[in-house]
Amino acid sequence: MAIVETKKIELLAMRADREPLLRLLQRLACSEIQAIPLDQRPACPEEGSLDALNGKLSRLRWAIRELDRHAPPVKQGLIEKFSKAKPQISAVECERILADEGALWSTVEAAEACERALGELRARALRIRAAIAQYTPWAPLDIPLQRVGATRDTRLMLGQLPIKAVEGLRQAITAQALPVALHSVNVDRKDCQLLLMVHAGAVQALGALLQEAGFAPVQFPGAKGTVAENIAALQQELADIAGEEKALDARWVQLSPEAADLKVLHDLCQAHYLREQAAQRFVQTRQTLYLRAWVPAPAAEGVRAAVLQTAPDTAIEITDPLDDEKPPTLLRNHWFPTQFEGVVSGFSLPDPRGLDPTFMMAPFFACLFGMMVSDAGYGLLMAVLIPLIIHLIKPRGTGKKMLWLLSLGGGATLVWGFLFNTWFGAPLVAKAPLLDPMAQPLEMVALCLGVGLVHLFTAMGIGAYINFKRGKPWDAVFDQFSWLAIIGGVLLLALPGLLGLSPVWGQVGQVLALVGVALVLFFAGRSNKNFVGRIVGGLGSLYNITGWLGDLLSYTRLFGMGLATGVVGMVINMLAGMIMGGGPLGVVIGLVVMAGGHAFNMAINVLGAYVHACRLQYIEFFGKFYEDGGVPFRPLHADTRFVDLPAKQQ
Repeated sequence: MAIVETKKIELLAMRADREPLLRLLQRLACSEIQAIPLDQRPACPEEGSLDALNGKLSRLRWAIRELDRHAPPVKQGLIEKFSKAKPQISAVECERILADEGALWSTVEAAEACERALGELRARALRIRAAIAQYTPWAPLDIPLQRVGATRDTRLMLGQLPIKAVEGLRQAITAQALPVALHSVNVDRKDCQLLLMVHAGAVQALGALLQEAGFAPVQFPGAKGTVAENIAALQQELADIAGEEKALDARWVQLSPEAADLKVLHDLCQAHYLREQAAQRFVQTRQTLYLRAWVPAPAAEGVRAAVLQTAPDTAIEITDPLDDEKPPTLLRNHWFPTQFEGVVSGFSLPDPRGLDPTFMMAPFFACLFGMMVSDAGYGLLMAVLIPLIIHLIKPRGTGKKMLWLLSLGGGATLVWGFLFNTWFGAPLVAKAPLLDPMAQPLEMVALCLGVGLVHLFTAMGIGAYINFKRGKPWDAVFDQFSWLAIIGGVLLLALPGLLGLSPVWGQVGQVLALVGVALVLFFAGRSNKNFVGRIVGGLGSLYNITGWLGDLLSYTRLFGMGLATGVVGMVINMLAGMIMGGGPLGVVIGLVVMAGGHAFNMAINVLGAYVHACRLQYIEFFGKFYEDGGVPFRPLHADTRFVDLPAKQQ
């Protein structure tokens, strides 16, 4: 229920024991290997190449993705489609795959060959389509293309000319009486495709006219036969390419069953990569290796025993972190607060020598969340359906914690919704067990402020506890108890007028408030040795009473969010009720509107409640005591992507 104490392990071992020790530490998954600065590490011969391993992993991931994409579709139920559970792989299966590693890499090479062949086919198809596009405007030309060119007495020319320039060219040829036959082969939107036959002696004169008119010559080097025959041949090539692509697709389908084994091989390589990555943080020579690691204190002796059993020649020492060292932060709580650790890490992990606020923050978070959603029907759905979803899809890590947080928040919502008598936007009984937020808004605001006051006082109490734990009781008196006296005294001053209590309470409150003001005035600036400076600092600290007022008023958002949920739910019910009055079809449409409306209302308000509950923790609660700056504990472990490997293979 706190931050786990961390020990530092220093280990000196023989280089021959490198791989067994790495496998052991990865299997134990409780050692974060520290990086030793490069200037303290000698050059290490024969170090494994991370680049080579990374290249293997990239090839495997690509092959798996492509093989899965080409695999025949498999019918999956809704649960299987969204399930996050990884297949459990036995040690025997891992040994089989390692024995077949060569064959599996042949599968990867075959997949890469298919991809290269497919790329070449697509490039060919692209070139053929470009050629067809070039031939198409000349399709009406019915003479063999090999006849285009120069003979002893004539020359055949192909080219295109802007439509508007064709008539001008004809007139120029006629005016100069050039021996030229001009034939229009085709006309498209802008250009005219022309066939010209010119006498050899007039080629130069015609060339000048063509250049002036903007004539663009067209050539089909090496082409034989008519344009239509060439287009038909190219289209046949496209058909042949399509057949080859189908054959390649069939080859992909044939290879696709190997994807399952490739996934196991990938994760075995991934575990190897992580070990080699960790080894880059060692100091290694030809004969020895040295490493430093952070280990949770409860596991330190177990790690020592396991290391000595694996490598008896190893020297290992366990020490506490030095004052100038900052170990990683590892949170360990009971089941209930563990689900709320994501709220803390989403802000910033606590300092490793500080206090984990999760166990105190968790019940407040659930309470505030429930007050903001405040509909028992929504809470019941969340509390019942989310655990079922967790059981079915088996999420992991932060996703699983988030779902449990929402489920626990749903339980708190169910309680508050019952007390407010709100079930899917409608009352279930005539009178609410606690109060009706719509009929009693002032009482509801008072309840929210009361919850906020307890929240803030708890934060101040945690701050005082930290000071006492560090041997600074006077800091707790001057920094926390002084403000508790001021705020408590002001409340006691107001109670007689609000609740009709004895004036004695007001007198007690007055004394408390004055004592608190005096403590803040004289001791808030106690670091200043000058008396006048100390008083000025105390006056500045007293101004913080406005900050306290702002923090307290922030809790009125609980009322606003809860009221919004109830009002929108009530409007949805009214709208659905009006539609249902339109006969059987209206009943069906009304039910759809009601279901969709409440689903939207629940989703949007759950999101808003989560965000605002986090905001109240981060600013109002953590702002009174929290010391952040921790870094997460990241031990060496088998971070697999596709399967769960047995411990022996990690």
